[in-house]
Amino acid sequence: CVLQRTGGSSARAQSGRATARNADPLKSERKTYADVSGLITMLLVACEDDEINATLDHLLLQPNHRRQTFLKKLLLTLREKKAPADLIEAMACLIDDTVAEQAYVEIYRCKR
Repeated sequence: CVLQRTGGSSARAQSGRATARNADPLKSERKTYADVSGLITMLLVACEDDEINATLDHLLLQPNHRRQTFLKKLLLTLREKKAPADLIEAMACLIDDTVAEQAYVEIYRCKR
């Protein structure tokens, strides 16, 4: 996830201010975390599928460093196996501590 935060402490507030630069640095188009369709889809699926919810729950409850290390290894594997780009980008977003925290809040709300 090539998104960069531009300020704020709340992940929800941040989602509107988080930005991404395209791979081409000459392009000025930016997007928010909410524009990462794979991330949104993954969270929606987690709300509908108990097994995916439990898996994400377990991942997101890990200490930040452990979660980040696991995700970096997973991303290498996903890229090697040519997984869908949306899945790779969604998982990459979860490396960010604030995004991971907000993702946990969202999947926790699904259970209620």
